[in-house]
Amino acid sequence: SEDNLQQEQYLKSLFKIFYEKKYLFISIIISFLLLGLTTSYFFPNQYKSEAVLSAQINKLNPSTNAPNISGGLSSLGIDIGSVGSSGNDEIDRALAISKSKSLLKNLIEKYDDILPSLMASKKYTFSDDNLTFDTKKYDVEKKNWVRNVSPPKKKTPSFVEAHEEYLKIFKSRKNRLNGHVTMSVEHISPSFAKSFLERIILEMNLYGQKTDIEDAKNSISFLENKISQNTSIELKNSLSRLIEKQLQIEMLASNNDEYLLNVIDYPFLPEKKTFPNRLVFMSIGLLIGFLFSLIYAIFMIGNLGKSREDS
Repeated sequence: SEDNLQQEQYLKSLFKIFYEKKYLFISIIISFLLLGLTTSYFFPNQYKSEAVLSAQINKLNPSTNAPNISGGLSSLGIDIGSVGSSGNDEIDRALAISKSKSLLKNLIEKYDDILPSLMASKKYTFSDDNLTFDTKKYDVEKKNWVRNVSPPKKKTPSFVEAHEEYLKIFKSRKNRLNGHVTMSVEHISPSFAKSFLERIILEMNLYGQKTDIEDAKNSISFLENKISQNTSIELKNSLSRLIEKQLQIEMLASNNDEYLLNVIDYPFLPEKKTFPNRLVFMSIGLLIGFLFSLIYAIFMIGNLGKSREDS
């Protein structure tokens, strides 16, 4: 058909231009390839430290006798279902804590190097394991923030602002097949990536541990108060069993550093960068160069068609 002939003629013209201008197009493609490679060097190397964790297997599970002691307790405002939790619940809880502003706030208050490393890091040198900071943002000698920002931001970054950067470098995911959790920190300093991830895991477990101990103590106080107010022997026995369960929770929490998640594979000191990938940048440059050459060739065909019509 006529349309097929036009398409065939157009493709022939396109290939003809590519052949006649092959050295020009090769130069364009190579130029964009080199541009992509050069661009990759403007990004600082990033290093990722990872750890693999799993839910604790010795945590208390919901009591199988809960249905037998639940009679009458609901009227006292006691939730039997909250006595224990499953492994998946503990994993979800741990993941939520690890990404929370509260955890980051605790870490920043404990360790002086975290906030500058998050918000003002500039360059890392392997030879002396030294992380340098942007002097326009942070004065290392005076340990003082000097950055110039517009309101509502302040010279010293807030926990909310730091949290935004934190979520960019900290990642966590749960493997739904085996229940394992992978956590990682990516930073220009491999040493900081490792130490920061270690601190996150430690603080996450401490946070869960402290919360459960406080909850257990509050529950015990509440239940003891209810026992003193009731005369029913059956109800007192049920409340006593709940107190015993809370005492077990308090005891396990107090004697377990890896309370929420148990570390299977500890954070390591990364040796290979994860970003930028020079090959990816070169591939993008190659693709852009080819597309630019194609557009230029199509433009030349259009100009040839117009010149023929004018003549």
